[in-house]
Amino acid sequence: MELMDLPPEVISTILQQLISTGGVSTAWQARGICQLFREEIKKLLLQSEPQGTFDSDPSIRPHKLYVHGNHVMTPGAQALLLRLMPQFLHAKVNNPRGFDNALPNCIMGMYRGVCGVLGHEAVLSALLTSTPVSNIVKHLDPDWFAALGTGSDIHSQITAAIALHRADYVQMLLPQLGSHSEKHLVFGSPLINAIKLKNLDIVEKIVKYLQRFHFTESDGKILLTDSTMAFPIHEAIHTAICYNSHEILGQLAKLMYTRFRPAAPADFNDWIWLVARNSNYKVLKSLYNIEVQPQWKLSLSAVTELCKTENYKMIHFALVHGKYNHSHRSSRWHPFHVAVRNGIDAAKAVFDTDNHDVNEAVKCDFYEKWDEPVTALDVAIYRDDTVTMRWLLEKGAEYQRRFPPAWMSGRVYNCIRRQAIEDSRKNKMLPSFGQYQAMSVEAQMGFTFEVVE
Repeated sequence: MELMDLPPEVISTILQQLISTGGVSTAWQARGICQLFREEIKKLLLQSEPQGTFDSDPSIRPHKLYVHGNHVMTPGAQALLLRLMPQFLHAKVNNPRGFDNALPNCIMGMYRGVCGVLGHEAVLSALLTSTPVSNIVKHLDPDWFAALGTGSDIHSQITAAIALHRADYVQMLLPQLGSHSEKHLVFGSPLINAIKLKNLDIVEKIVKYLQRFHFTESDGKILLTDSTMAFPIHEAIHTAICYNSHEILGQLAKLMYTRFRPAAPADFNDWIWLVARNSNYKVLKSLYNIEVQPQWKLSLSAVTELCKTENYKMIHFALVHGKYNHSHRSSRWHPFHVAVRNGIDAAKAVFDTDNHDVNEAVKCDFYEKWDEPVTALDVAIYRDDTVTMRWLLEKGAEYQRRFPPAWMSGRVYNCIRRQAIEDSRKNKMLPSFGQYQAMSVEAQMGFTFEVVE
């Protein structure tokens, strides 16, 4: 029977057993096996029909077809390569010098074929962190091939295992790397790569590995903040936020709690700011599982960035579960005024914390020609936001006072006039907007929405 007559899973099993059981522990054995299967492997690589057996396995689902020379590698061929890759690496580790010299072109083609499969933009971004996710590149950087070709380096092995989503291999290789190793110049950090691939299993393995160590204060500080380390914790948190990985962030929170001191207030505020800029509600909830020093308060910039999201759940959760200054002498930094500037949902989220008076008046710093204190209603009027205005009026915002005529558009004027009439029928005597416009500047400056009897 020809080898190609066997089912693909049988071929894979034969090759895996030959390689992983020491069948290629020496150079001549490697050469013999490769020559024996050379043509069969080549045929499998260049098959025109995908292999359904491998396609149905979600753990090895390929991202896309990869062009190898003038041939298209099918999903089945890609799947076979992905399955074999760790075994080839293991064989190279056992006898790297002899195995490298005996590596025939066919196997090197398979080796590079796997790299091609890994050329999917998400994986490429993970392995070459300087490359943007949006930059879809079919061929990896020459430095990547040069580094991967060495094979015997522990960073190469771990990176390949991570790229292939092999948590078991990562777990086996981690002790050889050590908790205080520096990251590889080409491959970067194993922890960061795993986060970028959103592989929760591998991150869990790394977290459990690091939890076994008791770090001194100085060692812990280095791991937390030094981005040159193989396991940079702060950078990992930053990456998990940017990649919207709330489950991974939860694992990092466990690591912070068990092995590191509580987060510094400045760092925690930076992460909240980053969540508001890049992430979502689930990530924010996971972030709040990180223990923070007791003196922490939400910074003004973090509150402002949260309000800019206009996401009720995020804003309300962050404020209710965090400490923050409920007031400010300036409208620019007053939390409720900041929320009103960002629309109705942000305003509701902040108001529903029950920490704010709808009529609290503070210094006006957004309109130079007005030196009177302003409330949230003034902010909404200045923005010509009648939706938020109506809501504020329903909540009891006071309007029986002066407003700058420059802010008073027809929509704004009529919105307040309608509320005044609802509050008291006598206010039907208030002038229409046309009559208001016909007033002198002095009369407009002194106008209030109330009928003087």
